[in-house]
Order: sequence, then C-alpha cells, then structure tokens
Amino acid sequence: RVMFPVLEPFGRDLASQIYTASPPPPDVKDTLFYALYDSIKAVAQQYPNLNRFVLKGLAKTSGSADISIGFNIPPGSVTVTAGGRNLQEGVDYDINYDLGTIRITNQAILTAGLPVQVNFENNASFGLQQRSYLGLRLDYMAKNTASEQLSIGGTIVRLSERPFFTKVNLDEDPIRNTMYGLDVNYRKDLPRLTRLLDKIPIYTTTAPSSINIYGEAAYLKPGHAPQIGKGEEGLVYIDDFEGSKSGIDLRFPPISWTLASTPYQAEDPNGNILFPEAGLNNDLDYGKKRGKLAWYQIEQVLQQFRANNNPINDANLLSDPRVRPVYQKEIFPQRTTGFGESQLVTFDLAYYPSEKGPYNFEDDPSRLNPNGRFANPRENFGGIMRNIEQTDFETSNIEFIEAWVQDPFI
Repeated sequence: RVMFPVLEPFGRDLASQIYTASPPPPDVKDTLFYALYDSIKAVAQQYPNLNRFVLKGLAKTSGSADISIGFNIPPGSVTVTAGGRNLQEGVDYDINYDLGTIRITNQAILTAGLPVQVNFENNASFGLQQRSYLGLRLDYMAKNTASEQLSIGGTIVRLSERPFFTKVNLDEDPIRNTMYGLDVNYRKDLPRLTRLLDKIPIYTTTAPSSINIYGEAAYLKPGHAPQIGKGEEGLVYIDDFEGSKSGIDLRFPPISWTLASTPYQAEDPNGNILFPEAGLNNDLDYGKKRGKLAWYQIEQVLQQFRANNNPINDANLLSDPRVRPVYQKEIFPQRTTGFGESQLVTFDLAYYPSEKGPYNFEDDPSRLNPNGRFANPRENFGGIMRNIEQTDFETSNIEFIEAWVQDPFI
C-alpha cells in the first residue's frame, strides 16, 4: 500500500511545487492530472497524455520448500520439474496426498534457486456428479434335455445422472439412458451327422457332432433427467441471457441501511421548502419531522401456513398482502426457477407517520396530540439510505436502479 502525505499528489499539490519556479515550465499543463481527482476513472483514462506517472518498487521474499497443490490429488499424477529436468518422487521431493503438499528435499535445487514447476491432475471436480447405474438380468431355460438346450435371456441397464441445477448448458445435459438387450442360445446334438461323417473313407470323427446358435440384439433408448423437462422435451440453454446481466442486490445486508438524512431543499408543488430544518447542523430540531420507519426481512418460516416452526396459524393473517410470501412466478412468469428458489426474499418497510421516529425531539404541543402522536402526520417524512461501494458506474456498466414495489394501497 502506498500512502501519499497530500490530497492531490498529481494535481493541485504538484502544481504548488511547480509554480514556485520562476518562470514556470512551459509544459506545466502536460504534467498536472486534474482529471484524476475531479472525474471518474473512465473519464480520466481518456487523457493518455497525462497518464504518465509510474510507481516502481522492489520487494524481497523468502522461498519455501513446501508447495500446496490442493486436496484430492490422484497418486502418480504429479510431475515436478526444476530447470527443465524431471525430478524423481522420493528422491528429490515428497508428496503428502492427504494434505496436498509437495516438499522439495533436494537441497541443491533450493540452494540454486531453480524455478520449480508442478503439473498435476486436479481431481477436485471429479466424483461430484450424482450417477446411478442399475441393471436387471433375466434368463429362461425354454428347453433342457440331454441332446437339446434352448435358453432365452434379457438384460435391462440404466445410467442416470442427477443435475446440480435445473438450468444446464448445452453438452452438459444429464443423461438417463436405458439399454435393452435380448439373447438366444440354442444347442442340439446331431448324431446322424456324426455317423454320416464316419462313412467318409478319409475322415474319422473324434467327438459327437452338435450345432450351436447364439444371437443377441440390443436397443439403446436415450433420455434425460426429469429435472430439465418432462417427457421427450428436455430443456438446455445455449446461452444464459439472464446470467449476462449482473446486479448489485441492495437488499443485503440489511444492516447496511441506515436512517436517511432530512431531505434538503425539498419543495412542495408551490415551491415552498418542506423541511427548512434540513439546513441545521448540530441542532435538536434537525429531525423534528421524522416519522417512525422500520425496515426488515420476514423469516420465510413465519410465512408458511402450518409449518412446524411457525407459531402463527391464522390463515387470514398469513394471507395479508403486507406479510404474505411473494413468488418469482408472480413477477417473472417466464423465468425458470430451481428447487428452493421459488420464493423471493422481500425487503419490507413499515412507515408510521403519526409516531415519532428516532432522534425526533419534537415537543411543540401544537404539533402533538395528548397521546404523543402527531396532529398532522402529512408533514412528516421517513426514509433510509445506504452507500454503494462501486462508484465507477461507467466502467462497471451500471446503467439503472431497478426496483419492484408492491402497491401500498391494496
């Protein structure tokens, strides 16, 4: 981390040093980089003639004989080279397959400082796909005598894969293939053929003659997992256009939201200032028109009727539009949702303009009823605010703020 002792080292503070010379250098305008401080990053990058400052430094670290390669490494799949020479396991290095570490034991390699390169097969992503392989074999002996046998057999095998998500990409669709097989085995002794062959003068049989016929046929019926579609119409995605849009979810975390400041210079339709106390500083009257506002997220268990952990069994209360669960299909009817993703996590706000909000020290009896509530709640306000860490909207391609708001007048 580099720390500058001044606020604008390449702008105003640099100018204060340059203009001390008399006369100032003629190329002073090509040196000061004011856009770096009064514009966003995307705009500052449009001045390559000013973007000429380079910071250089040196760092020195100590090497280690241990190299971490991760867990679940197949034995025998690691190749280690030093300076283009293959190293031998057990002689030049040792591998701990349980911890996934390599220790160089050849001190000559460490002393020489040769670059060590490790190639290995990462088996971390293998074996995670849920597969099932089932088979059934049936044999029927249709005829079984001393001279003749006939057997019929059938085989059914199925290979199934279960996807992690219901939205799968092309060439990654989970299979559910079934293969049917049928085989027939027939054998019969032919004593007449044996006697016929014995009559040939130049040929003599040494074993009884028989005929064997064996045949089999198979049929493969391809299919797909039912999670991506029923029947023969599976659904895979050539391109996930929904995933091409990234956003910043402003709902989470809820603790990032704080009470909003008193609206400054807010006017009514006639041009009158609604909250003149917004210009006050370090004054108790600053929040005298702040109403009570609460923001929260309802636990999904409390929205499910007859849930085991839900103490509320009133169906009318759970059906109230202000507290009922909201599902993605209500807002996005064409969206494909995964298992457990059907319900939306809403960001709820409850506003009580007749009650005092936090830091409201209003004690004017003309504005308060005997019960402590405001006589004219229309004069009050309530609001919350939060910061956004990403400030360079142009570079990040952040174009708008999208919000789905429930009708408060239901």
